[in-house]
Amino acid sequence: MKFLVIILLGIALYGNTSDTYATEKNGPSSLNMLDSNIFKCFPLSVGNKWTWNVYRNFNPGLGYESALITSSHVIRNHKYYKTRWDTYTIYTNQYSSGFSYLRIDSTTGNLYSLNISGNDTNECIIDSLNTPLNDSAYIYCESGNGQWIHHTRSTYNIFNQSFLSEDFGWTNYFEAWSIHRYAVNLGKVYSRGQGMMSYTEITLRGCFINNTLYGDTNFILGVKEVSSEIPENFSLSQNYPNPFNPTTKIKFDIGGTASTETILSVYDVLGHEVAVLVDQQLQPGTYEADWDASAYPSGVYYYKLESGSFTETKKMVLIK
Repeated sequence: MKFLVIILLGIALYGNTSDTYATEKNGPSSLNMLDSNIFKCFPLSVGNKWTWNVYRNFNPGLGYESALITSSHVIRNHKYYKTRWDTYTIYTNQYSSGFSYLRIDSTTGNLYSLNISGNDTNECIIDSLNTPLNDSAYIYCESGNGQWIHHTRSTYNIFNQSFLSEDFGWTNYFEAWSIHRYAVNLGKVYSRGQGMMSYTEITLRGCFINNTLYGDTNFILGVKEVSSEIPENFSLSQNYPNPFNPTTKIKFDIGGTASTETILSVYDVLGHEVAVLVDQQLQPGTYEADWDASAYPSGVYYYKLESGSFTETKKMVLIK
């Protein structure tokens, strides 16, 4: 089970060429022998972030998962990227968070995940990225058994574009199989783990790669109702804290006597929409939404509430 958890957590990330080339602190470089698409599939760089939609055909059902590279460290004479993983389950309204360390070996093309917890420093090969096309490689953890992964290539359509993808999968005799799909220049865009009666499917919602945003990296969590009293009017409160780093709360009132289609959006100073925090029917009441701006640069942002004929916009400041 620990091996599978590390696989699911680690397969998301990929290396920017300038950073990946430095993954090996010592020893000769063999980058000229590796397919350059390997490194384009894994831009390991501080500040990069990915968010995926998670679908399970069993409880707890729908959710989200995100990965944010927070820093880099030299461990065991290799350069690792510390990555924060956040998950949210909609049905149970539960968050969880943790860290792992990722690297791509510049001589083998292997993607590694290092779990550091207490005395546990177990490293696992997530995928052997230099595996020849239509060939297989054995992946494993240092303290356990592994499995064979088969490498194929295809294309993947997302964000109104078509990307070359590198696909790694396995199957066994018990109707279980898995696939990890990485789009060149984006990273992990799709994965699926299939058991005999159940499966988990993960699709890319958005990513922030080397200061370029694709899609939406926020969790759409809906909102929390914070008061049972029905307000007389619609209103939008000032976010708090403000200035903030990196999260803030936004409270608003929905008046009237019937449910109303409500949208709460965030915009940058140029008027570009960067996040949608709420997009749903809401009954009259007082609500609160959170915005995590970990993947966004410092600056002035505006948030706008639209509910029925009511519209209001306020300013907030992110300082990192």
